[in-house]
Amino acid sequence: MDVKKVFIRPEPVSEVDKVKLKFLRNNVRSTVCIHLLLFLSSIHPQSDAKVKQVTVLSDEGVVYRLRALGPGGLDLYPIDLEDSVKMATVTRIWMSDTYGGSHRWGCPKINKKKFTHGIDNFRYINYESCPDAPRTPGAPGLMMGCWGSEDKTYINQRVFMRVNPGKWLAMGIYDCVPSNPLSREEWDSQSSAFQNYWVAEISSKKWATPTRVRIGLRDTLGREPSADEYEQALRDGSYKALPTNIIKEAFDLGLENLSVWCMKCVGYDADLQRALARMPKNYVSLGKKAFAEEPKKGNLAHPIERLEKVASKKRKTRASKY
Repeated sequence: MDVKKVFIRPEPVSEVDKVKLKFLRNNVRSTVCIHLLLFLSSIHPQSDAKVKQVTVLSDEGVVYRLRALGPGGLDLYPIDLEDSVKMATVTRIWMSDTYGGSHRWGCPKINKKKFTHGIDNFRYINYESCPDAPRTPGAPGLMMGCWGSEDKTYINQRVFMRVNPGKWLAMGIYDCVPSNPLSREEWDSQSSAFQNYWVAEISSKKWATPTRVRIGLRDTLGREPSADEYEQALRDGSYKALPTNIIKEAFDLGLENLSVWCMKCVGYDADLQRALARMPKNYVSLGKKAFAEEPKKGNLAHPIERLEKVASKKRKTRASKY
């Protein structure tokens, strides 16, 4: 896929694109459904199914960004896998114990000395921050952020979405390409819940430091800071936190904007998903000792097999004691 930026101007949304977008927002699982929706739209153009939607952008705002990805920008990536496996969810604790990395970070760093599976490109996203992110495996979507890297393209990201409290669904392997940032008008049209979520995150989170420094300097100086003033404030560690009202005002006035990335599914790891579907029900973390050392020659190297082996030993130990 061409990974250049996809900054373009909005255009009218066609009826076909509207149907495709409704399909993507409805979280349906089968590609057969979109053909049915297209057929129903052609014979009943005025029909409008009542669908509960939680979206951050207008139809035009989503479609023109995704359509800029090229042919098929609004289409699903084909996944040949039974729904019982494809739609199996995991917990962050289990992923952390099994594949490594913090269960709190959006893009956890994997300790390659402890985990030899070779996967280090997990990205976890929630719908509170990115309501127009993919809603079914293989679907396109939009990612939002405010961490000072709005021009960066993220390649081959294994995206997981939080579909229920504590439940994460693997969507596929994605390229995330910078698009038009959220405009002032788009920000103004959003719910207070969405705005308050981002304002609260930016007010204190480390990843939002660049944005917070700009807002803080602007508020302190009463003008736009110079490049030298900005760099010095970053070096000094200034503005580790800011009142939420100052941050919200900066976005309300259009002085700051949320960055937007177009998400296009470019692959799907069926073998990994089969492994994820094997997560034990009601899983309880076994703690750090489960992977305290590098697997030696002759030991099971696959993370799930290692975890199950440790769990089996612990069960046998408990059984012998009681």
